[in-house]
Amino acid sequence: MVGNKTAGRPLKTILLWAIILVAANVILFRYYMRLDLTADKRYTLSGTTRSLLAQLDQPLVVTVFLDGDLSTDIKRLQVAAKDLLDEYRARSGGKLQVTFVDPLAEVSGEAAEKVYTDLMEAGLEATNLNIRRSEGVLQKIIFPGALVSYKGKQLPVNFLGTHFQTRSSAESIHYATENLEHQFTSVIEKLLNRERVKIGFLTGHGELSGRRIVDITGTLNQTYEVKQIELREEPLSNLNEYATLILAKPRDSFSEDEKYKLDQYLMQGGNLLIFADQFNASLDSMRTAGNMLALPLDLKLDDLFFKYGFRINYDLLRDMNCAPIPVVLETGGQGNQQLMPWVYFPLVFSRSQHPLVRHIDPVRMEFVSSIDTIATEGIRKTILLSTSPYTQKAKGPVYLSLDAIHDAADPAAFNAGETPVAVLLEGEFTSAFQHRGRARFDQSVPFLEKGKTARIIVVADGDVPANDISAIDNSYFPLGFDKYTRQTFGNKTFVSNCVDYLSGRSAILELRRREMGMRMLDRARAAAEGTRWKLINMIFPVALVLLFSFVYNLLRRQKYGRS
Repeated sequence: MVGNKTAGRPLKTILLWAIILVAANVILFRYYMRLDLTADKRYTLSGTTRSLLAQLDQPLVVTVFLDGDLSTDIKRLQVAAKDLLDEYRARSGGKLQVTFVDPLAEVSGEAAEKVYTDLMEAGLEATNLNIRRSEGVLQKIIFPGALVSYKGKQLPVNFLGTHFQTRSSAESIHYATENLEHQFTSVIEKLLNRERVKIGFLTGHGELSGRRIVDITGTLNQTYEVKQIELREEPLSNLNEYATLILAKPRDSFSEDEKYKLDQYLMQGGNLLIFADQFNASLDSMRTAGNMLALPLDLKLDDLFFKYGFRINYDLLRDMNCAPIPVVLETGGQGNQQLMPWVYFPLVFSRSQHPLVRHIDPVRMEFVSSIDTIATEGIRKTILLSTSPYTQKAKGPVYLSLDAIHDAADPAAFNAGETPVAVLLEGEFTSAFQHRGRARFDQSVPFLEKGKTARIIVVADGDVPANDISAIDNSYFPLGFDKYTRQTFGNKTFVSNCVDYLSGRSAILELRRREMGMRMLDRARAAAEGTRWKLINMIFPVALVLLFSFVYNLLRRQKYGRS
């Protein structure tokens, strides 16, 4: 009897464990769970991303063009993209389909050119990659990005900006990895967006229009309904339909009626994105005459700006950190065109951690002025972009001549320090028409002395959103592309981020705050201690196995050996 009970115990134990395993499998199948044990939570998706993935009702197809023979740095980016998209796929309920391909792997000649052209037209940016091999350096063109398709719509995701050209490879890949979730989630949000918010470009004062803003208009049209607004003709009540109004490089003055409309639009909770010049400076005009006198513009907006808490100064900034322009130099009696630095075209970096500008590429500016902020109750101000520490201010009017390029710049004279050129203002603004007669102005909306919460972004350069036009075939270059250096700067990213932040997509931009620890290799220490650690890694595992074998055999002999 006792023997039967003893014999039944193993069977009961087996059945108990079987039931536990089946129950565990059922629970794990029904309830999704993943653990992120990293210190910076790099594998944890934000609530915004999870919410968007839950809204997918059809397959979302992601094609990543990172595969094949890649350099070590690009492989790190590839692995980071795979890990992130695995999280997306796990959270999407099976709605996300991911493929990694090498688009130029099995094509050559005309077929390769067609693939290259198709990917460029789809919005992907090409990068020249140098891969070190024993036989030499292999040059390869890659497209570090992805195409995301949903319900017949397709949008590009570019992983690398000019960081890959202006920073070390390790920093570039690190920043690109930090920004992956923002880029993918932003594109998914655009594809899911069913109601497009309206934004308007103001016209009627010589603002940028037509082909000068065709690239940024096309980019914004992927997300927003973009329209041009004649401020003089548009009723104030209609302006409230727009989430953001963009003032891009006005040249003519504003009437009091137009200023009233802008003021009350802001008081009603509207947002303003202002790109304004204070001088009539133009490189083309200067080239034609050889020189020019840059005179101040009278836009008649200074009183509004002062009331809202900022002032665009009547000066032109010279910055030693600048973009070059082509200049004909005399060499041996012959003219020779060379690229020379032009201090009036500063390359502006962001030193702010605000998600609008965090780690964006340098922004190329032309004839920019400085901005002063003014103490204003209830308004929070954030400096978004500043010049380099090697800046000089030239009070207007300013005499401009290409002959200045031949003169060596004295670093001691460029001592104005970092100077703000782009500022964000947020809060409840006070009307500039608070103590003025208003009977003759548009009365379609009740007057507000104190506004609702609103935002203003002011940039003291009207050319930031303007793309260049080719003089050869009248085609347009991408926004931020420098036709002289063939380098792309961060103008498009900056303008797009500004519109997103002002137009209600700040939750997506918050993903740009994500920080991951940058674990850099100490190359000096690695060189000094490399041999020692190599020997340890070679000898220690073998010694450990031998020690385990010796102890194991010694214990067996003690247990089973005979005297």
